[in-house]
Amino acid sequence: MIRRSRPLCAPNDGFMDQLDLYHKMGCPENITEHPLYQRWLYQRVVEESVACGRGPELEQVRFEDLHPETNTTIDEATEIKCRKCRRKLATLQFITRHELQSHKQSAEPSSADPCAHIFLHPLTWMRPSLFPSVEQGLGHSGDPSRAPDAPLSGRLTCPNTNCASNIGKFAWQGMRCSCGTWVVPAIALARARVDVIDANVKNGVRMSGAGIRLPPGMRMAPGMSNSGRGLL
Repeated sequence: MIRRSRPLCAPNDGFMDQLDLYHKMGCPENITEHPLYQRWLYQRVVEESVACGRGPELEQVRFEDLHPETNTTIDEATEIKCRKCRRKLATLQFITRHELQSHKQSAEPSSADPCAHIFLHPLTWMRPSLFPSVEQGLGHSGDPSRAPDAPLSGRLTCPNTNCASNIGKFAWQGMRCSCGTWVVPAIALARARVDVIDANVKNGVRMSGAGIRLPPGMRMAPGMSNSGRGLL
């Protein structure tokens, strides 16, 4: 509307992104307490920390499982479990969705999964991997000047202490997915190290954001029985 009166009007990209976020939030009166705004602030903090060559501080990270109000309408039938010990790691609502690169997209699902990793929001069980010094009692959260820097990247291990297998990796500065998309920040579970149990997949529902697909022999045609466990 402004540009119709003044075509040269060109707000900066950051302001336009904030307007887009405000629209997605539903234009609420209370902005600062909205979950999407809180997540945006967390991402800004991560960007600033990475620009300084270090990971964010523990107090600055938003652990999504401590904020269930963010995705209250998401079906939690989909579970991601450690392949070795079967420990539940996440549900669908904690998956970070990203757009596949255009040259990788197709109208029909391929027989192979497009992404080698499943990207997640930060969860509380990841703390020992993301902040090893703090979890070992070497940091002083009340005094940021004395707290050791969090690593920019590293491995994710299973939270089951009897397992502790390597199940993925993280990179606050981001990493390129096998589909070609750059994901920032990147907290990724290796698809080869986890199992995805999805009650929706056996009913023929495809989750494009997570890139979870059944092999051709396991796909179900319309009208077929939906028996089966839906294990990937």
